[in-house]
Order: sequence, then C-alpha cells, then structure tokens
Amino acid sequence: MRKAGFDKLFTTFLHSVFMCRYMVSAVPQATYMVVDKYPHDTGCFTEGLFLNGSDNHVFESCGLYGRSFLKRYDLKTGTILQRASITPDIFSEGLSILGDSMYMLTYHQQKILEFDARTFELRHQHPFPFHEPEGWGLTTDGCDLYATTGSSYIYRVRVGSAGNLELVSAIQVLRDGQPVTMLNELEYITPKIWVNQWITNRVLRVDPRTGECETFINLAGLHNWYGDATPNGIAYSFSLGETRLIITGKQWPTTFVLDMSTDELCGKSLNTGPQCKLAPKSACWKEQPLKRIPASSAFLSEYTPVSASGSNSAPLFANVSQQGTADIPVAEPDESKRSLQGSTVILVSTILAMVLVTLACMVGWCLQRHHDGFQGEPKLKHQPVSGGVLGQVNPAPE
Repeated sequence: MRKAGFDKLFTTFLHSVFMCRYMVSAVPQATYMVVDKYPHDTGCFTEGLFLNGSDNHVFESCGLYGRSFLKRYDLKTGTILQRASITPDIFSEGLSILGDSMYMLTYHQQKILEFDARTFELRHQHPFPFHEPEGWGLTTDGCDLYATTGSSYIYRVRVGSAGNLELVSAIQVLRDGQPVTMLNELEYITPKIWVNQWITNRVLRVDPRTGECETFINLAGLHNWYGDATPNGIAYSFSLGETRLIITGKQWPTTFVLDMSTDELCGKSLNTGPQCKLAPKSACWKEQPLKRIPASSAFLSEYTPVSASGSNSAPLFANVSQQGTADIPVAEPDESKRSLQGSTVILVSTILAMVLVTLACMVGWCLQRHHDGFQGEPKLKHQPVSGGVLGQVNPAPE
C-alpha cells in the first residue's frame, strides 16, 4: 500500500503538469450537462461504440485477449440483441459500419476484419493499409473509414472497387501547433470528429480537413476510474437528440448521455459542408444524406488513393447468437483498490498532493512559455477523479 500511495502522488504530479498546460492553452474547453444515464456492461473493455443512426440500438466492440466480442444491445435496458464472440488470439478494437459491412480493427494483428453488418458473420480480413503496428479507434463519414492507432494521426481509408481497403490520407492532430498523441476511440459528427485521448479525461473536437484540435470536453467527475479502465467510447445519432452524445469507458458500469450546445458541438461548421455527400445528418449539418452508391461514382472521383491492399478470409467467430434476452450486469467498482490505509497516510498524502499540484502548475506554465515541443500525454497508470451526478454540469476547466 505504501508503494501504491507514492505511485498515486507521482501520477498526480505528472498529470497536473499537463492539466496546467491545458489551462494556459489557447484551446477552449466546452461544457455539457449529464441528462441521462443507463447501465453498461462491466465485462466489456470498450474499444468501439456507435449508434448507426438509431436512438436506442448500440453497437459495441469489447477488447482483451480471450475476452473479445461484438454486440448490439438496447441502450436503455442493456438487453443484448445480437452477440458474437471472437477467438482468443484476437483483441477487438475500433468498430464501424459502412454500407452493409461492419469493420473492426485489431490491436496487434495488423488486420481490419470485415463482417456482414446484419448477421455479424466474417467476410474478409484486410491487412492494414497504413504502416502502424496497432489499431485503436474507427469511425466513418458515410464514404470512408477514419482510424486511429495511438499516434497523433487519423488515417482515412476507402473501400476500393475490388472491395480492398486503400489509404486515402493521413491527417496529424495538432493542439496549439503541437502533435496530440494517444488518439483512441472516435466518432464522426458531420462534419467534425470527436476523439478520446487515451488515459486522460479529455474528448477532443477535431477538424478532419486540417487536423486542428478546436475544443475539448473534460469527463472528470463522471466515473471514478483507475488503471486501464479509461474513458473510451463516444456515439452520436441525430435520432437520439440533435446535440446529445453517449459516453462510456472500459468496464464502466454506466453509459452517460451528455447534452451540449450546438455551437460547442459543431464549432465553425454550420455553413461548412462535409467532404462526403453520404455524411449522416447532425445538428451541425441537417441536410439529408444521399443514398449510398458505389465508391466508383463521380462524386468520389476527386479522392486519389495512395496505396492498395488485398484481402483474404478465415473463420473467426467462436459463436454467434441473436435475440439474446440476458440483461447486462451492472457491478460496482472495487473500492478497496482505491483506498489508502489509515487517516495519517490520507492526511500526509493530501498535503503532499497539494504541494505537488502547485509546483506542477508552475512547471506547466514554464513549459508552455518556453515551447518545449510537447508531443502528447504520458501513459499514466492511475487517474483518480471525483464522482458525478445526473444533471450535473461538467467540472470547471482544467
């Protein structure tokens, strides 16, 4: 327990340095209100989340070796409607539907798996069309897929005329001119992208044309997470509510519904059309999308792929089931892992933490002033935050 106490203090110091950098950053913090919350499966290490235009049916990819699976379930009750287990050698990552196919990134296998979106049956296995060792998050604008790999880049991937996956472009995400790394699960909300930054409470709004980080929301206070149970999961559907998002995290017991203003959700995008004419309707872009037509059509011809790759197929699922009736269990987190032993330790830790935070703010200010070439957030092991309540406006800016 003694070592754990000092680990938490050191983590507090490191994280405070980067929190203070955001305090002096030119990137503003957006606000939101928690308007509802629903049960979430604590057995799901959330890696991919989306609504596909629905107001209630959630698609989710759950990771970890030997425990990965895909599912479609009822948002309000947690009732599983469709489920497919993945073989133990696959770690499921980001998930998205494009046309009648559902695509899933893998963590270390350097493959994108293509399933039948209706039956959850495997169709193809595609090699990564980008040179990265890992797959993290996946979303779509209706024409292309957008993938993250834990780096500072968002990769735009297109389905070619032969059904293969081709790299279209890579855009680097920048905040105050510096790369933002650890980009994870993401959601395209026409015409912007919202993306989780791993091991932090931040969800960033990014312009996919320029890579500029325009604003962010702070999820601190929603759930007392620690270790790898980070915030990860953003989903949007115009049908759910024009300015509402659903947010959850890895093995969280709750999915939260957040409501934002149109200006903060969209930024300077109300008069800016999306690059894809099939882009889904949003509060930022209310025109009805065109019906999907083949990728070889004229309106896509302006895009020039920079690479191409083939595909193959192989059995993957351990089992596939539909129309399940089991409710998703909701378990309380293990408080014993977060408690410190003895009131003396708590008092001393609190005093030291206050001193360290003060010093960290000074360091963060100096780092910002001297433009030290910050390359992103560190891989922190613990991230204690305070609990949140329904109807609460998000915390004060970091």
